[in-house]
Amino acid sequence: MDRHKPRQRKTQKEMIAALADVVYQCIQDYFAEYGYAPSIADIAERTHLSRGGVLRYLDRLELQGRIQRDYRIPRAIRLIESTLES
Repeated sequence: MDRHKPRQRKTQKEMIAALADVVYQCIQDYFAEYGYAPSIADIAERTHLSRGGVLRYLDRLELQGRIQRDYRIPRAIRLIESTLES
């Protein structure tokens, strides 16, 4: 039995993708709980990220087509449902 197996480390790309998923899940959970979109501060508090970090992940999610935002309106995050079938 090898008790000292080295842990497989995630690549930076995998870590970024995982955090983007955490932010997306946070938005989904907030919608389910309150019925409207979270603020940047709400997401930052729930995910323990800085507000700047949240903004970067929101940009990434928007580029991926997973959310839409209206920059002129507070709390204007809309989740985009995937139309791909598994």
